[in-house]
Amino acid sequence: NDVEACRTKAKKQKMGWINLSDEAYPLAWVKKYYDLRSNPFIYLLDEDKNILFKRISAEQLDQILEQEFDRYEKEKKSKKN
Repeated sequence: NDVEACRTKAKKQKMGWINLSDEAYPLAWVKKYYDLRSNPFIYLLDEDKNILFKRISAEQLDQILEQEFDRYEKEKKSKKN
């Protein structure tokens, strides 16, 4: 089935992030829980799985990750001082 194919592909490509799928889409619990109006959507979560950014494009993801990694490094350096 499609869900197994997605799981296999995610493992094969070493996608370490959370991948969600629901065969009942568009009536899926995932759609209601994450307020999805279409897919695919990119959400960026923190270590506690709180949503930091949602409905971002692939281009925005690069920019946001660079920004967040810079912020993290600055915080890390300031804690050392």
